[in-house]
Amino acid sequence: MSSDNLESTNAHGGYVVAPAEEMRADDLEHAPASGRQPPHKCIENLEVGTLVALTGLRKDMYNQHVGRVVVASTQGGRVGVRLDGAIWEDDVQGSSKSKRQTNDISIAVRVENIRLCRSPLRQDITVSGTRGANELSLLLGKWQDRSLSCELSSRIVSWLLISPVQDSDVRVSGCSSQRGDFPLSAVLERDESTWWISAPGTMSSGEGSEHLEFSFGVLPRRISYFGIRIPPMPFGPLSVRVFHILALDEVSNSWVAASPQLLTLNNSSLQEFSLSPPIEASKLRVVCVRNAAADTEFSFSTDCIGLFQVRFA
Repeated sequence: MSSDNLESTNAHGGYVVAPAEEMRADDLEHAPASGRQPPHKCIENLEVGTLVALTGLRKDMYNQHVGRVVVASTQGGRVGVRLDGAIWEDDVQGSSKSKRQTNDISIAVRVENIRLCRSPLRQDITVSGTRGANELSLLLGKWQDRSLSCELSSRIVSWLLISPVQDSDVRVSGCSSQRGDFPLSAVLERDESTWWISAPGTMSSGEGSEHLEFSFGVLPRRISYFGIRIPPMPFGPLSVRVFHILALDEVSNSWVAASPQLLTLNNSSLQEFSLSPPIEASKLRVVCVRNAAADTEFSFSTDCIGLFQVRFA
């Protein structure tokens, strides 16, 4: 990553430009020594624990990844962010302490390279492009004395509501191909002894286009976050490295782009991505276009692609 986007701490406790892509979590969390003042707890109302997504970085590998602020202001004016474990806290709690430490990825970025996010919704909201439910109720209420009954107003608002996706909504409805090691439903489970891998020969030189298709029921759901788990290198040469998401447009009955190109990190945690704007659809496809071995040399076949698990929120 370019030097203007990432920092690390040096041995004297000050923040300097980092030569590497990642920063150790303990470098971010501890206050600088050598008599220097510790980082401020907040900068421009940005507080420790704030949910954020990374965006606009010159290298794509961190863009759209989600994390929480662990240092609100470094001495270089950057923000320290720890990635993953921000959306699905139950996943982190299910990991051993040693594995959590191994998977910790914390980086420092400029304020302009973060975007504030809100926690996953737990209740219905109005669809994109409309007013909020309370505002609509007030607006329609002005007409109740003339032509609209209270019941009719409430029903109009209900037609504009959409539910956020829940784990129980998600089904694997298909795929482009599979090697057949396990049922497709295995990708909805945390079990790292099961997986989906595309059919042999589908990813020549590690590149191609293979997808998993997910359905959320008869009615559309709002999806704001996506999670994916892969085996890291050197154990996962078939792991998806580059992918994007398509949504079914039910009006045209066609698949349309619903995310930019997204990149996984070489990490075994459940990697969390922000989908902005949120997707409202009844079906999605996760399209995998490049595996981890594409830029390496292996003596065995890497002409397919796969992953352990996916989640939606």
